[in-house]
Amino acid sequence: CFYRCVFFHNELPTDVGWWCWRDAGVPELLEMKFNDENEFTGLLYNRTIYNVTLCNHFLDNTQGKTDAKTLRQRAEVTFFRCLNYYYLLDLFGNPPFTMTVKLDKPKQIEGGRPALYRWVVNELLAAEDYLDENTEVYRVNANAARLLLARLYLNAAVYKGLDINSPDPMDLDSAAMYAKKVMDNGKYKLTETT
Repeated sequence: CFYRCVFFHNELPTDVGWWCWRDAGVPELLEMKFNDENEFTGLLYNRTIYNVTLCNHFLDNTQGKTDAKTLRQRAEVTFFRCLNYYYLLDLFGNPPFTMTVKLDKPKQIEGGRPALYRWVVNELLAAEDYLDENTEVYRVNANAARLLLARLYLNAAVYKGLDINSPDPMDLDSAAMYAKKVMDNGKYKLTETT
């Protein structure tokens, strides 16, 4: 559900993707006529908020543990929380924000979208030190955090509310630096095109 909704919202409103099935909500995405009543938009928003809650639950319950295994697990879960906040930041702007599980309704982060952007970047930078360079399949490693950092920096002008035609060169340099770190790892390569 989560990945399908992310795909739908990133691809269907563009000229790149087209979906011939007329499932409820899809025509509105294809024609850029969707709103908060769209089934897939609601599913994506609710699932992403739920994922943040699951991450917060784990982080709440492992707070203060300092053994190496738990620190790595906390870094992995921090990455997943950041990934979900990235999608909320990217697709919804300034969503409700919380770093813990509580009964009160979460409020938006003070400082809006730029503050959420800075928070996600700082969380990823802190988690990177505890993530393994290379891990077994299906585990988060430092390269996943670096790729997400590169993506955040690449679109930083939007998240900071700046002129997208004049992005901060430092953000673009940071995007290139983190992408290069992944490529220099030696485990990944770009696909050759003909």
